[in-house]
Amino acid sequence: MGNNAASAAKVAPQECKMDVMTTPSRQWTNSPLGQHTIDVDATLAAIAIPWHCIRLGTKLPDTHAPWVCINKSWCIGPNYMSRVIVKQIDGSRLDAMALAKEVRVMKQLSHPNVVQFVGMTCHGPYSYVVTECLENGDLRQCLQRVNLESHVLGILRDIACGMSYLHSRSPPILHQALHSGNIHITQDRQL
Repeated sequence: MGNNAASAAKVAPQECKMDVMTTPSRQWTNSPLGQHTIDVDATLAAIAIPWHCIRLGTKLPDTHAPWVCINKSWCIGPNYMSRVIVKQIDGSRLDAMALAKEVRVMKQLSHPNVVQFVGMTCHGPYSYVVTECLENGDLRQCLQRVNLESHVLGILRDIACGMSYLHSRSPPILHQALHSGNIHITQDRQL
């Protein structure tokens, strides 16, 4: 099960769990009124995206906890503009340390069959996790609009490769929410 450059499916890692103990070394406050503070270390501070760089776009249907809403959006920097998925988390639903731990895990993941973590930001009482956007959407959406019969084996192989990668980590990462809404289809399959 190696890396496949022509992958059709990617596992969204936002529901993954890994038992890692860390000690925060500083706090990051990124809200206009300083209401929302997350304890983070230097690694997490490096992935902070300023709120003004995010342009929220279309709200996607079928949002489940811990996400308040999910938007297909844009991340804008000095020399780039990238399509991203922005997942809003209610700060009262998820402890700041648990969020920092989840983000630290997502940042370490790099595999062609795992959705790429871009960064995170805070605004008001909410935290936002930012990941790459795959234009073909999730497997559930694709199944509703396209006949995937000729791609089934490739998609299943890609899911297995992504899960194998997560399970091969030390300690192993358990996805805990593997379903069609968390399997995203890449554009190279043009479904």
